[in-house]
Amino acid sequence: MPPTTTAYDVDDLGAITDLAAAVGRERFAPRAAQWDADRTPTPLQDRQFRGSPGFLGIALPGSFDKRK
Repeated sequence: MPPTTTAYDVDDLGAITDLAAAVGRERFAPRAAQWDADRTPTPLQDRQFRGSPGFLGIALPGSFDKRK
């Protein structure tokens, strides 16, 4: 079974965490309450945006990485 985590330098983890927090705060938080109230899914363009820096794959095993 392939490993499910990748070792990152502590400085890299801090940068990844900071970027993910900024994206959530600036792009998604202002609209999340309305999406919840309307019971609508996150729009496709926003899901694609999350995928562009790799945030959608953070919790997935490496076997799901189609770039290999």
